[in-house]
Amino acid sequence: MRRPWTAEEDQILRDRYPTSSARAMAELLGRTLSAVQSRTHKLRIHQQPRWTAVDRRALRAGLSEGRTYETLARELDRSRKAVKHEALAMGLAKGTATRVTWTPAMEAFLLAHYAVQSAAWIADQLGATRLQVQNKVRRLGLRKRGRLTPQAEAVLWELRDQEGVIDYVAKMFDHSRRAIQRHLEELERRGGPARPAGNGPAGTTQEETGHDG
Repeated sequence: MRRPWTAEEDQILRDRYPTSSARAMAELLGRTLSAVQSRTHKLRIHQQPRWTAVDRRALRAGLSEGRTYETLARELDRSRKAVKHEALAMGLAKGTATRVTWTPAMEAFLLAHYAVQSAAWIADQLGATRLQVQNKVRRLGLRKRGRLTPQAEAVLWELRDQEGVIDYVAKMFDHSRRAIQRHLEELERRGGPARPAGNGPAGTTQEETGHDG
């Protein structure tokens, strides 16, 4: 029997698939590779090309000259969201960023999601910058969970052979680079993440037998 896609899963695909891989999303969501590919095709979500040193220099220069995210998105052939996220990751906060007035509802959202979501993701949901979210986190005295979530483990393990994976996962899940490096070494010692309960000896699930859409 096919497991329906939830609105939360669709949002995760919209947020992360453009800059990740279908295989990483399959691991993250507990879906088959074909199911992710089919869903992203239906939602018309496309992967963005990886950022190169030339792209980042163009982004830095464009922002310093006052060009908007929309203009740079057209010039770099990327989405506005991808340009904004990369600018925030590079610490290129735009001078036109508006001041955020934190409402009780916004604080509640932050408290509910900070333990398992990145500051960049929360900022995007609240219409704030990553720096504004991180400043609020410090004022509230919030701390990440000591260990990575199963989703973060899956992404780290799937991308372990790719250059820059330590920095990528550290930024995505708001952990220190040292903590991610230690966790990857631990995963390598034990041969990967623990298999979810209920899987067979080969780690197969109902979806992997071809019953999932």
